[in-house]
Amino acid sequence: MNTAVTESPSKYTADDVLSAFKDANLSVIDPRDNTSKQCKSDGLNCTQLITTEDVSIYLWPSEELAGKNASSFSHQSGAFTIRFNKPQSPEDEYIKAIDALINS
Repeated sequence: MNTAVTESPSKYTADDVLSAFKDANLSVIDPRDNTSKQCKSDGLNCTQLITTEDVSIYLWPSEELAGKNASSFSHQSGAFTIRFNKPQSPEDEYIKAIDALINS
């Protein structure tokens, strides 16, 4: 099985998105890097994955691949998709924060 992770052309990382969420005072409880476990082992073919209790941040090798996976997730911004893990998350605030970062 190929476990290599394809790099993304994004100038940002999932860590940058996590920092943007923190800077916006959004909840990101228990952040953990699940890149090795899920991007490689589970065959998602994502470049990076940071999971929190509130939101999961996926970085994909391309915007096209992010778009193909967007229907399974909650929001796409560039080569990123985010999934909300708590129904009560203020989704609009997370979307504003990631879109502001990616479009800066």
